Parts: sequence; C-alpha cells; structure tokens
Amino acid sequence: MAPYAEMRVVWVTDLPHEYTEEKIENMFRDAGHISSIRMAVDVNGRFVGKAEVHYSEADSARNAIQVFDGEMLYTTEAARQVAMRVSYSSFDNGMYIDSLRHQSSLPAPRAVPRGSRHGDHAASAMAAYAMSSMVPVLVPVPAESGARRAGRDRGRSDQRRQGGRGHRAGDDSGHRPTAEELDAEMDAYMNAAQTAKETARQPDTPAAMQTDDE
Repeated sequence: MAPYAEMRVVWVTDLPHEYTEEKIENMFRDAGHISSIRMAVDVNGRFVGKAEVHYSEADSARNAIQVFDGEMLYTTEAARQVAMRVSYSSFDNGMYIDSLRHQSSLPAPRAVPRGSRHGDHAASAMAAYAMSSMVPVLVPVPAESGARRAGRDRGRSDQRRQGGRGHRAGDDSGHRPTAEELDAEMDAYMNAAQTAKETARQPDTPAAMQTDDE
C-alpha cells in the first residue's frame, strides 16, 4: 500500500497492444527514475494495453501525468493513433493485474445451437444435395390410336355442324319439345315395336295352304 499511498505509481491505459516493457520504460523514464513496471498480461501472455509504472519519487509520478496524459500513440493493430491516458494508480489496479494473469482477456466463445454448428452455407449445401437426390418418376401415358382419335374428331365436327349438344336433328327452328310431346313420341315408338313383334310371331298361313292344294 505504501507506493500507492505515497502517490508514486501511475496507471497507464490505451497503450498499443504491441508495446513491450522495454518500450514503456524508455518512454516514461523521461519523467524520473523508474523502480518497476507491471504490465497487464492475461494467461496467454497477451498484453491488454494497461500497465503500472512505479517511480522512486512522487514528483516523478506527477511529472509523468503532466507530460504523457493524452499523448497520441500510433497502433499498428488498429492502424490509427490512440490517445494514451495516464493517472494515479490504486490498489485495485494492482489486484486487477494480478488476477488477469490467471484468466483470458479474449471474449468467451458464443454458444452455437447443435442444429446450426455447420453454418448457413453448410445447411444450404445439404438442402441442395437432398433436392438433387430426389429423382422424378415419369409415368408413361398410353398413346391414343389413330382410329380412336379420328372418331373423336369426327364426332366433334358433327356436333359443331348440328349446332351443339342440345340441338335435335331435323329441328332447325330451335324448338324444344314439351313433356307431352316426348311422351307421345315414346308411346308411338312402343306401339310400333309391339306391332312389329306380333307380326313376326304369326305363321305364314297362306303359303302353307297353297302348298297342300298343289
């Protein structure tokens, strides 16, 4: 606690991650004699851009804050200049450096659901493969014979010439028969059929009698 209480330690942040302890010492020793430098490094040895500079005298620490706070530093990682921040350090900053050595400074990996671990491109490729493996089945259709097709076309032509399906042959007036007319036609047809049937059943009597006389 003595170095912090005596205001002999400065806390430096926003340092380029490619900086080394030697480079930090060469920069801050212009403010006074440096007793030690503690860099914030994680368990993988990665410098996170923060460090403590311990001076032998409090005046040196005050000079370092006045001279270096806000100084622009070029970082190759971001390819730009960054303003370095320098202030008095505290015991908590020292504890932070000690604890960082046992953990990683990198963000925790993002949890990916099991169904999405292959990524969108892999899922699209799998779907395309599944679609390509589906072979269409062609069902053969029996060919229509020439005679059947000719008869069907002839029936359609006759139908068009007769004026459609509802047109009666021989009736050019477009008159539709009534129920009574249809019944009369049916009765006449049945009577004619019955008469023809009875005529066919009668024997040929005159012809038989003529044969006996001879």
